[in-house]
Amino acid sequence: PAARAPRAPRSSAADAAAYAGSDLLCYRAAPEEADGALRPRQDEAWQPLLDWAAERYGARLTVAEGIMPVAQDNAALMLLARALGGLDPFRLTAVHVMTTTTGSLVLALALLEGRLTPEDAHALATLDETVQAEKWGEDEEAEALAQVKRTAFHDAARFWSLLG
Repeated sequence: PAARAPRAPRSSAADAAAYAGSDLLCYRAAPEEADGALRPRQDEAWQPLLDWAAERYGARLTVAEGIMPVAQDNAALMLLARALGGLDPFRLTAVHVMTTTTGSLVLALALLEGRLTPEDAHALATLDETVQAEKWGEDEEAEALAQVKRTAFHDAARFWSLLG
């Protein structure tokens, strides 16, 4: 199923901002996972974006190993949410779809500010899957779902670009 934004703009903003609390870029593999290949790639690809978000928005997010939730600083989350405050409902819809399909508000914001291309943002969002496919091969069912998300993400990025 394609991602959809909630109808109310405030709900869209709150939903997208909530992703910063569990932003994909904050969850890294333990060094011994995936033969140690995944963690260095995550650090190299994702940390510069978290550093950028800290500099750009004053929002320093905490990085954790594994999938156990880590509490993020409320002030940092509010600063990231503020970045969405002035967006009209159309732009909020695009941000919402980009955030929910990637699992990362930071990636969506980096794309919106021209720091990343849609292709680069999507590649960063699917880094874990790429490493797994390199190691184990393609999973047909996972690839079908990934294609749905990729299409929704690129459609939202294109929609954003058309809004000017």
